[in-house]
Amino acid sequence: MIYAYAYLCVGVLTLISVLGAHMWQVRREPASFTHLVDALHPERITFKYLLLEKVLVPVLTGLFIVLAWPIACAVMLGMKFSRKSKASAIPVELRRKEFAVSPSSLGCSFTLDEIERLEVIDDPLGATPRSPFGHLNAHWEKFKSDAAPGSEIWSFREKWQPRWGAEETRSGYVELRQSEIGAVFIKAIEPADFRSGA
Repeated sequence: MIYAYAYLCVGVLTLISVLGAHMWQVRREPASFTHLVDALHPERITFKYLLLEKVLVPVLTGLFIVLAWPIACAVMLGMKFSRKSKASAIPVELRRKEFAVSPSSLGCSFTLDEIERLEVIDDPLGATPRSPFGHLNAHWEKFKSDAAPGSEIWSFREKWQPRWGAEETRSGYVELRQSEIGAVFIKAIEPADFRSGA
């Protein structure tokens, strides 16, 4: 009989840890998320649904965890380790590629002053700041401050295929440090066929 009590005590401790993990996860979710789901699915607000979601499911889940805690622990550990191993299990050809500028897509070399004169946004409605790259000016200033002294700045125009969606063309400026491509500043992303008018 003492083994049965010990088994149930471990089950209760497992239930408490599962509830704690669940509450921690719920606290990290934005509060507006629940309201958004409720608005999309009005049936969630009915008494029947609330009884099912707030009473029946938690009671049955808690009972299952207390009685079958070894299975619950195995499932929790399996979920934790499967998340870590999923990234390494993805084939190399399906892994997300990082955007990189190839030397063949480089255009012309510019000084920082030339770029800032060329890229001033002149919005007649005044919605965009009258500064180099408009709303992207803070990113441009960071790109400038990160540039190594003596490095060259080149324009680029590179075709890029994101993992999802249509092929696009990215353009901007790139830092060249001793013939090596360094930091990249992307000023525009457009559909790949945008310039051809297709």
